[in-house]
Amino acid sequence: MGKLMVTKSRQQSLALFNHIDEVALLVRTAGVQVFMTKTAAEAAHLQRLLQTTATSQTIYYFPDWETLPYDRYSPSPNIIAERLDTLYCIRDLTAGIVVTSIDAVLSRLCPPNYLDAHALLISIGDELPIDTLVERLTQASFAHVNQVTERGQFSRRGGLLDVFPPGSKFPIRLDYFDNDIETIRIFDVKTQRSAATIERVELIPGREVDLSDAGRICFRQSMRQLLGDKAEHHPVYKRISDGGVVGGLEYYLPLFFDETVSFFDYLPKQASIAVERGYKSYLSERLRVVQNRYQRTLGMGGSEPLAPDILYFPPAQWLSLLPHSGQDKAGDDKFKDSDTKISRLKIHPEPDRRLAQLSRLIQGKTPLYLFCQSRGQQQHLYDRLPLDLPEMDFADWDKHQHAVGIGFFPRSWLVDAQKKYYLLSAGEFLSTLSADDSIDATEVDPKSIIDDLSQIEIGTPVVHNEHGVGRYQGLECIELDGETNEYITILYADNGKLFIPVTSLDMITRYTGAAPEHAPLHGLDGKQWEKAKAKAKEKIHDTAAELLEIYAKRAKATGDAIRIDQEELTTFSEGFSFNPTPDQLQTFKQVYQDLQQPQPMDRIVCGDVGFGKTEVALRAAFAVANAGKQVAVLVPTTLLAEQHLKNFEDRFSPFPINIAGLSRFKTGKQQKAILQALERGQIDIIIGTHRLIQKDIQFADLGLVIIDEEHKFGVKQKENLKKMRSDVNILTLTATPIPRTLSMSLSGLRDLSIIASPPPKRTAVETIFTDFDEEVIAEGIARETARGGQVYFLHNDVATMSHMRNRLEKRFPTLAIRHAHGQMREKELEQIMLDFHQQHFDLLLTTTIVESGIDNPNANTIFINRADKFGLAQLHQLRGRVGRSTHQAYAYLMVPGESLISRDAQKRLSAFAALKGLGIGFMLASQDMEIRGAGELLGDNQSGQITEIGFSLFNEMLEETVDAMKNNREVDFDSKHSDIDIDIGVPALIPENYVYDVHSRLVLYKRIASCRQTAQLDQLQIELIDRFGSLPSAVKVLFLVFEIKLLARELGVAKLVADEDSITLTLAKNHQLDGEKLIGLIQQNPMQYQLKGADKLTIIKAIDDWQQRGMFIKQWLSGF
Repeated sequence: MGKLMVTKSRQQSLALFNHIDEVALLVRTAGVQVFMTKTAAEAAHLQRLLQTTATSQTIYYFPDWETLPYDRYSPSPNIIAERLDTLYCIRDLTAGIVVTSIDAVLSRLCPPNYLDAHALLISIGDELPIDTLVERLTQASFAHVNQVTERGQFSRRGGLLDVFPPGSKFPIRLDYFDNDIETIRIFDVKTQRSAATIERVELIPGREVDLSDAGRICFRQSMRQLLGDKAEHHPVYKRISDGGVVGGLEYYLPLFFDETVSFFDYLPKQASIAVERGYKSYLSERLRVVQNRYQRTLGMGGSEPLAPDILYFPPAQWLSLLPHSGQDKAGDDKFKDSDTKISRLKIHPEPDRRLAQLSRLIQGKTPLYLFCQSRGQQQHLYDRLPLDLPEMDFADWDKHQHAVGIGFFPRSWLVDAQKKYYLLSAGEFLSTLSADDSIDATEVDPKSIIDDLSQIEIGTPVVHNEHGVGRYQGLECIELDGETNEYITILYADNGKLFIPVTSLDMITRYTGAAPEHAPLHGLDGKQWEKAKAKAKEKIHDTAAELLEIYAKRAKATGDAIRIDQEELTTFSEGFSFNPTPDQLQTFKQVYQDLQQPQPMDRIVCGDVGFGKTEVALRAAFAVANAGKQVAVLVPTTLLAEQHLKNFEDRFSPFPINIAGLSRFKTGKQQKAILQALERGQIDIIIGTHRLIQKDIQFADLGLVIIDEEHKFGVKQKENLKKMRSDVNILTLTATPIPRTLSMSLSGLRDLSIIASPPPKRTAVETIFTDFDEEVIAEGIARETARGGQVYFLHNDVATMSHMRNRLEKRFPTLAIRHAHGQMREKELEQIMLDFHQQHFDLLLTTTIVESGIDNPNANTIFINRADKFGLAQLHQLRGRVGRSTHQAYAYLMVPGESLISRDAQKRLSAFAALKGLGIGFMLASQDMEIRGAGELLGDNQSGQITEIGFSLFNEMLEETVDAMKNNREVDFDSKHSDIDIDIGVPALIPENYVYDVHSRLVLYKRIASCRQTAQLDQLQIELIDRFGSLPSAVKVLFLVFEIKLLARELGVAKLVADEDSITLTLAKNHQLDGEKLIGLIQQNPMQYQLKGADKLTIIKAIDDWQQRGMFIKQWLSGF
């Protein structure tokens, strides 16, 4: 049971270092050098520093799990992947740097033979049966899933196999021909579409615990040795025995192996090891924490944890693994020159004096190298000081007296070696918040998101255009007349059931309008449904007239089209340090097109928190300001105005564009001077709160207004904004659009862009519901601070905030805590936020003042006290303060018992818990409407109709009415949205053996049914082939049916039934078939074309093959 292997003897002595900056600045390595910090946070910091200062070296990082000892959560797949990849790579290393921490290497590890046994190099052309590879992946602890989204997963669909190897940046897709691997391609996790082909890929195990059959047997035997008969009642034992997994399984790792090893067993024998001084006392402290956590977990009952000496190394044993660990000072083989010393440079305490200090250092004779974190920061510094420093890599800078470079370097130092020199951090002299660095071209259809069935479950309300609101009951295969097809089952009033063929799924949408339990249930006789639609039509006519008035004003308004300088815009865009996501690229394109039109832009950019809306605003502002027009950036809070101001100044610093801020942080005298400069055209971009839309504000030539989070503004402010709309370009940024905005955008009265693709490596926030439990709070804080992170604690009551701070400080005496709220003095509040961003304290106790746009990628845990008092959109915004980096983030929603909170609050929290994953802000707008009722949409008088027929259908009817009134024609909603029945005599469905998961089939059916162009159907076919393999004939028929349906809808064909002998068309009253041409066909070929009554046409033509039959139908319809 997990006994320890004997470690290799080490030839090198142990070196010690005082702090991580010493390593980063002075490291000189030959061979393999291992640097071990005390904490995981210091190791992560050192890794970033070495990537700046040791550019000639390959750096390997072995991170901590970032969980607490005996945690109920497993580490994120990205962390597990990096640990396994590092262990696999460093064993045979001959040169390079390895960075880790005592936190990371205290526990016992899987043995190297586990990695070797499951390592596999796969190349194109290899003969490796897919069943064999699936079995190998299963035995290598990969998780079998329906769709691959994370490292350590695989998915099989016919002759395609998707795998996300731990050591790979991208998942890969293997395409088989018989037993041979025909192609290996990387693919995109979000779109699931393939990209470049690669020749080979190396696989290593998917987890650190051995979940193979042998590993599970070993676990069970080990558990029985430990617990005897009690083992069978242990929940983890039962779950593993059943073939499952549990969270926190890593804390049972030794039980899965006959023997375990230490981190040192993976290091090459010649590796030199340097450890941070004080490691012995830190080691004892960490193991004391482990012991305390063990006792606490033991006292909680449930899953009995492993004793610390089984899971971790006791201090004496761990110390014996280090080379010459008895020394109190560094060994002979040091990682740096012995006569080199470093000391922190004292930065002037007054911000206004720091630039002068930097200027004196640059003018002095002592050599220096200046690190800037970004191009924008470098240019920002150059604008403030007349600098002319050569730019070069840190490795080459000693060739010059002074030099500058880009890299992560947060502190300034004086190095005393053979000659003295300075290493300076520009950030320390500028003392500004940095731009959001957490952000690392297919157009998104907003209607498809609203109508999306991906959130649907059994019992969810849905709307059928012809039958009304019912409850979804699932998919069912039914055989009729010897032909098997798949049907959606919907339950209606009085237990009426409707079976809808999947080819009619375009008639069904997800119901949104009231809470699911309050959604109406209509009868299949249609009386109640027709009455509801009739009432809705009356109200919709009035609403459409109101919206058209707004639209007409906008259409009549003319302004100057913005002339965009593409070359200058490209230069500006290069200042963005990250690769834009596909949705960002699409949004950039849409905004530029709008700005170049003579009609004013009115576009909403809806993107989840941290998905990159600010970059859209920056580029739009540059395009307009660079063309000589003024830009106003309107934000809801003073703090956000200050942060936007600093971000804009950082990005615009290389360009001759003047930027100013207008908020309560400015004195009356300063405000007056800014307003005068604005009126004279001396300010190009102004950033501020609602002060910007007051009557005394005069612009010289306003070209663009950017509004951040419009729903945060009051009624009077919104009225002022509405007046602006008809004659100025408007760009609105939001994470959760209010329902009225949603309706106007979907009706085409305001343009909408959606940024739904998350930045790379972003993980969804883990949301935990709890009461106010100090032990849970302590656990969450410990998990975050152990990895060097910071914590938000939201307590939205200024009156009791001091009491809460005292309570937290008493419970956590070692934690640096400060508080912030909107009633504080502006300068004090600004300094607290700046200090938090610069990591000067651990926990920020705050109100909802942090809700909008405050970016701190280092804070990845938030506690929200009395979460029941917030709306869905507000909870989403607050949760969005964390999870803006690659670390796993946690949101604790603290609520009292259900009996103490309102029913609406219970519904909100349930909806919030149900919506997981990235990019859910758009969904939340409609979910919030379900809970609050739809009165906010377009006024209370519409809410009853929306509740009765659902938001989606209400909006479609509104869209049709607006279009009809614009074009002076009759509103004809029924014919446009009536079902078209197409049957070509063969099954049309997605077989279970092609897409096994029922929910995935439902979503695919809906996507196919939502296509409105043949090109969209073609694109979707390519995607299915890419994801699931060659299309079975039933799926080809399904696509053919929808191609025919598109033609039939255009021509007004209500029904088309075809078999081997004939084709019968039923025509709608207002069909578009050419009457003369039709009569001519009947007269020329009366035996082939037969008209039965006024609306039925039969074509007598024997076509046995369904593909030829379908081709004939398409050609015949296209001829009209």
